[in-house]
Amino acid sequence: MKNYKRYLSVISATLLMIAATNTVACGNHLYMDPSQYGFVGRTAIKLAGLSAPEPVFKINHPSMAKVEIGEESHVVIEYDRPWRSDNVELTISSTTGITLPLKNIELDDLDGEVKLPFLLTKPGYNSITIKVTGEHKGEPVTSTSMVYVRAKQKSINEPKAEL
Repeated sequence: MKNYKRYLSVISATLLMIAATNTVACGNHLYMDPSQYGFVGRTAIKLAGLSAPEPVFKINHPSMAKVEIGEESHVVIEYDRPWRSDNVELTISSTTGITLPLKNIELDDLDGEVKLPFLLTKPGYNSITIKVTGEHKGEPVTSTSMVYVRAKQKSINEPKAEL
């Protein structure tokens, strides 16, 4: 009876540790990348549901932008949407250190690019969140991505302004 309780406590502690790490981890990090395997492995991973689903609205943009504080900059966002999609819109939001003149952009074409202007007002951890919403085959679809924005470091050789 004594060994049974010990065995049960070891198993429950192990399961609890495994469950805790799985709930903390991001879902995208748990998926397998099918491009790293051959044809049979790719097929097995996709059929088992171990790979991330293909996004309906595909957007491509830089993951990070380095800009000067107080200088207007822009990020180019390339998009591609399926033929049977309607009411597709980019909704842009940012942290407090970034000023955005545009908040919503309608995506009328099936593919193209959008130039998103912004102004970095203060240094720190700043980001721009890009949310694509729309309908595909009659169902609402949403996808989100981020652009991290950093202030450029001043050059050591730049002359300092005199007061």
